[in-house]
Amino acid sequence: MPLPTSSARTALLLPSLALIAGACPASAQIPEMPSGTRVRVTASSLVPRPIAGPLLARTDDALTLGLPDQAVRLTIPMAAIEGLQESGGRPRLRYALNGAGVGALAAGSLLALAGYAADPGGWGGPLAIVGFVTGAAVGAPLGAGVGALVAPEQWAEAHTAALPAPAPGGRLGLEVDPGTPLRVTPAGGRRFVAPVRVRADTLWAELAEGPRSYRLDEIGSLETRVGRNRRKGAAIGGAAIGGVALVFGGLDLVRDEIGAGELLAAVIGNAVIGAGVGALLAPRGWRAVPLPGTARAGR
Repeated sequence: MPLPTSSARTALLLPSLALIAGACPASAQIPEMPSGTRVRVTASSLVPRPIAGPLLARTDDALTLGLPDQAVRLTIPMAAIEGLQESGGRPRLRYALNGAGVGALAAGSLLALAGYAADPGGWGGPLAIVGFVTGAAVGAPLGAGVGALVAPEQWAEAHTAALPAPAPGGRLGLEVDPGTPLRVTPAGGRRFVAPVRVRADTLWAELAEGPRSYRLDEIGSLETRVGRNRRKGAAIGGAAIGGVALVFGGLDLVRDEIGAGELLAAVIGNAVIGAGVGALLAPRGWRAVPLPGTARAGR
């Protein structure tokens, strides 16, 4: 009887290897990571969107993440995890370089257009050329600063192989430090902000009229405070105030009322002031807290 060829042996082994890989638990596919590592977990059978936060604890059965200041913690069953990504930080240098290019082109074009309108020589006239060069010199650092501030967080896959299909029936675990203020919207009721504590499937809220309890399945949404997004505020403030200074200063430049150095100083000074004001006035926001129960996966 002839022996199977290598191709035939491979074809016979593939189903067995697939069964072994499918039987391997998610915990075996996820590497150990230091506590505090920022991760993003996908568990769409429990939560419609990925959950990001610092990794606080890990067992063979679950991961615990903090949201956002670790006063609220979510425990996600390993069996429900479809994907795990680790934060690679924000590529500020790359976005600063991209922003510098965009800022130089936008500001240079704007001042070149102003110079073209004021110079009888048109595009080839000295005002248009000076306007473009000056605008590019001013817009590049402004754009670089905005680009560095708004650089998005990058994520990389953290698991070592494809994770097994999520098992049905899991549920999130929710822990809240007693007294943590949350924004609660009861199903069909009015939204309120109050210190709360959570025990099992019940939330207790300390209201002005006294404590009141809610079953978690009676709550439409639950939100926790997040810090001020000062980077975004600084980027908006700096770009807005610096841009206004660039427009009006550019018009003065092409009319030969100020020099290029004065324009540069005015734009940078106004951009710094705008960034500071934007960072100080950045509003605090709220972040939705996923609620336990598989029935909420579609929300």
